[in-house]
Amino acid sequence: MKTLKIVFICLVLSTMNATAQYGNPYGNRMGGFDRSNQIPQNNEPKEPTPEEITKARTERVDKFMKQLKDNLTLDDLQYIAIKNELIGNSKSVDILMKSEISQEDKTKQYQAIQEKTEKIINSYLNSSQKEKYQILRDEKGFGNDTKKSKKKKKELE
Repeated sequence: MKTLKIVFICLVLSTMNATAQYGNPYGNRMGGFDRSNQIPQNNEPKEPTPEEITKARTERVDKFMKQLKDNLTLDDLQYIAIKNELIGNSKSVDILMKSEISQEDKTKQYQAIQEKTEKIINSYLNSSQKEKYQILRDEKGFGNDTKKSKKKKKELE
């Protein structure tokens, strides 16, 4: 009987040692070594690299320019000039959003950037293109804060 108790105690101690070293079967490791070969997940969002920011900006501008070119029948000179203006606008907005000023000032400066961009875009368009552009802006909300315009539409309905 005494040997049975000793064998039982040895068995319990050896399983406790294995559990502490490799983690228990329920997934939580009690300070033991992780042998799962998994990369630890970091819940903090990583900041995008400048290349990723540039790529995302270019994709947004290209998508917008495709819509404009299809709907307004822009020539090559208009296309390039407007695209360069939109890229510059996007860079200015990115810098503005990262600046450490009040939200109210950011909103005012954002609106000023948008108004300036609209004037420059309109300066490159002829009269028929300006009319089509205005209709596009009204229909699709180009140049507007889409979240605000969506809320307004829901309130009106």
